[in-house]
Amino acid sequence: MSTNNGKSLLSRREMMIRSFAGAGGILAAGALGEAAAPAATPSRRGGTISMMSLQGPDSLIPQFYSTGYARFMFGMMFTALLRWTPELQLAGWLADKWETSTDATTHTFHIRQDAVWSDGRPITAEDVAFTIRAIADPGYNGIDWDFVSQIVGAAERRKDASKELTGVKIVNEKTVQLKTVKPYAALLSGLGAEMMILPKHVLGSIPSAEMRKSPFAFAPIVSSGAFKYVKYAADQYLEIEANEKYFLGKPSLDRIIIKFLSGDVAVAQLERGELDMIPGYGGSAIPPIEVERVKKMPHIVVTEMPGEFLQYIVLNHRNPKFKDVRVRRAIAHSIDQKAILDKVVLGYGVLNPGPSNSNFPYYNDKVKGYPFDPPRAKTLLKEAGWDGATELVISYPPGATREAMAPILQAYMAAVGFKVRLEVQQLPQLLARIQKQPETYDMTLVGYRAYFDPDSFLYRRFHTNAIPNPNLQFYSNPEVDKLLEKGQTLVAEKDRRPIYDEVQRLIMEDVPVIPQFVDASVAGRNKRLVGPRQTVVRMTDNIHEWRLTE
Repeated sequence: MSTNNGKSLLSRREMMIRSFAGAGGILAAGALGEAAAPAATPSRRGGTISMMSLQGPDSLIPQFYSTGYARFMFGMMFTALLRWTPELQLAGWLADKWETSTDATTHTFHIRQDAVWSDGRPITAEDVAFTIRAIADPGYNGIDWDFVSQIVGAAERRKDASKELTGVKIVNEKTVQLKTVKPYAALLSGLGAEMMILPKHVLGSIPSAEMRKSPFAFAPIVSSGAFKYVKYAADQYLEIEANEKYFLGKPSLDRIIIKFLSGDVAVAQLERGELDMIPGYGGSAIPPIEVERVKKMPHIVVTEMPGEFLQYIVLNHRNPKFKDVRVRRAIAHSIDQKAILDKVVLGYGVLNPGPSNSNFPYYNDKVKGYPFDPPRAKTLLKEAGWDGATELVISYPPGATREAMAPILQAYMAAVGFKVRLEVQQLPQLLARIQKQPETYDMTLVGYRAYFDPDSFLYRRFHTNAIPNPNLQFYSNPEVDKLLEKGQTLVAEKDRRPIYDEVQRLIMEDVPVIPQFVDASVAGRNKRLVGPRQTVVRMTDNIHEWRLTE
């Protein structure tokens, strides 16, 4: 059995660094931003800051949400058992230590003795067990099922074949033991570092199917993180304040206002001093066209990092229009990805021909995608017997990137014989429609967030069991499913890499999605705010250390 206290360095660290080094030269000296103010910089406790989010949340309950905007916000109010450090180590967060059995099927987590909810109640093993049961419930409709899928009894509970979850054992008030049906390499990075713990004493009586409709979804009155809920004004802002009971210490800042703003309005407010930060995360970055302007603002610090979101064109595989793979490949060949990168994000990003994020481990760089080749696209359509009168609708959420991208795609596709109409819909409503009425959509544009472990990304996006959320393309390939399931049982990188290389090759052969690019994470903050770290991990993990200069 191995014991961890947050000091063991993952073997993937050097791989990640090498990957970043090759990502178009975006990561340079000093690109991580300031982890802390210099010792000589005067600072003070207290004060209020404001930051932007491009959209409001669809839910503020971890695991019961759909968008990166929501995740960014509840990430300041809730905590997971573990967390990633900027050096890509797994470190304790709610858990101060954990053990893994030699056969990698039993994981024991010890919760900090001083960890309490914002109402003063202890955070216990019961809360961890409740969170897992809520995700394994037949009524669960979120995107994080894969975090718990390998726990003994979870599959049966999800199918409503059993109410028991024998793989979860409460050892004592502060210790929980999890047993998986097989070795599961992604448990620590998924369930451990991504699954945020929910308060059983508040939510325990609410069925999973009703969780998003509960008052808690937009008024999480009890939380465990550095900040706690104050007020939510729909389409306007979220207000949170310091949690004086946070187990890592009361935050320096008193209050944070997250304003829901478009990119251009956020830049204007940043310039006038009415906004302290454009975070560069959760889809809320400085618009590419504004970056050079913001860099010239004397009171603003601009930082860049390779992004965590891969921009996709998603094709609905349940739609008869895409039954013939030649049609899907024709769309891919019709698009000049390099031109889109240059026109849409002005080069602030990297081309990404494969289905996994090239900035993250296990990317298969041998997957080359489909080159821009309009004559080939036309030939494929002719071979497929495509009817040029057939209309394809690209449905997409608002936002500078997709609003710029959609008409360019429309023009490229029209040039080879497609009739394309554009349709804009707010992201929560679009996701709900895709999941509940898949027959009503053809194509969509989304950004898929990457994870450090390939299982957490590829399984949840491309396994049949992930339909309809987050497998929005309704893609199902038995061979891909078997490989993804085999990959879950392997631990060593040398054994896992061939599996995930082949998965990526097969996905691109089938074309359920057409990867485009990974846009850079470009953030801006007022120099009066010190402490934020712009790294590939969650930037708000150290938010209790953020402070204002005098």
